[in-house]
Amino acid sequence: MSWLFMFNVLSPYGQIARQVYSTLESVLEPLLRPIRNTIPPLGQLDLSVFILALLILFFRDWLFPQLLIAMPG
Repeated sequence: MSWLFMFNVLSPYGQIARQVYSTLESVLEPLLRPIRNTIPPLGQLDLSVFILALLILFFRDWLFPQLLIAMPG
């Protein structure tokens, strides 16, 4: 969303855009902080969002189905 602000797709002065941005930041920042502490940014490139997305896909597509198969029932 910061890219949308940077390239003037969204106005950072709009109330709705600020509320959405602050909500997303408050939800994602606790998840991204440990990744950022482990893997520092490469110059201006922050890979933490990409790594978080890969972890979510891993849990959704592989680990969660494996746990469901392993459950008796």
